[in-house]
Amino acid sequence: NFDNSKVNKNYSLNYTNPYYTPDGVSRGFGVYYNKYDATAENISRYASNRYGANINYTIPLSEHDSVYASIGGEKREIVLGSNPAQYQKDFITANGNKYTQIPGNLSYVHDTRDRSIFPTKGQKHRVSLQAALPGSDLQYQKLSYDGAIYTPINDKVTFAVKGRVGVGQGSSKTGGVPFFDKYYAGGINSVRGFDQSTLGAKDENGDPKGGDLLTTATAELQFPAPFAEDVKGLKMSTFIDAGNVYQKTGDFDAKEIRYAAGAGAVWLSPIGPLALSYA
Repeated sequence: NFDNSKVNKNYSLNYTNPYYTPDGVSRGFGVYYNKYDATAENISRYASNRYGANINYTIPLSEHDSVYASIGGEKREIVLGSNPAQYQKDFITANGNKYTQIPGNLSYVHDTRDRSIFPTKGQKHRVSLQAALPGSDLQYQKLSYDGAIYTPINDKVTFAVKGRVGVGQGSSKTGGVPFFDKYYAGGINSVRGFDQSTLGAKDENGDPKGGDLLTTATAELQFPAPFAEDVKGLKMSTFIDAGNVYQKTGDFDAKEIRYAAGAGAVWLSPIGPLALSYA
């Protein structure tokens, strides 16, 4: 897999054996390189270069339940841009700008959906713990929950409720989750109607700072496009999104939740899924 833009450069190679054992335990390996320019995305004033490798296992517990675990090694370099925020300069002064990390991930998934693309009934819940294991230069953890419930209204219309909550914690030296790995909200994958990753507190430059606490929710009606009901790869929706990010886990304030309403469409095109929203 590879993609290239002024914001992201991703190169990765993955191999998975879905039947590493006869009872369905899968094992995979991956190597990757990522270069991310937050300045080009108008989010912040730094660039991140990282590369690494990992090994992962997925263990089925039942027809609907599984556990995923991975461990890897990663090298990361942070390059500050012109006029960075003071908190970013303070972090680099305290921790340097090059890090060796040992990332670990443990997830539990419960999935009863009738299909993975355009489901009409069922649920999917995922609880994930990401942690920098002992031996990492930066010690921090992120715990998240993603859930979705799909209920058929009739043969053509489905009502979906989705939610995500993420909390992060770091050592006193890192001051919480490092600024380059914080949660962000806003944009087509969280709260539509707001610019990408712009919700939450801003720094002295007016750039979003992200946060250690994320909460988002969506209520959505999904239905075939009225002008192309026979096209199974095209769905439209009306939705209400809500959410925000908070700098610290104890900063949650329901009055600061941001809301958006609108309509959208997803087309499973020959080159991949394309999503369009107006909110």
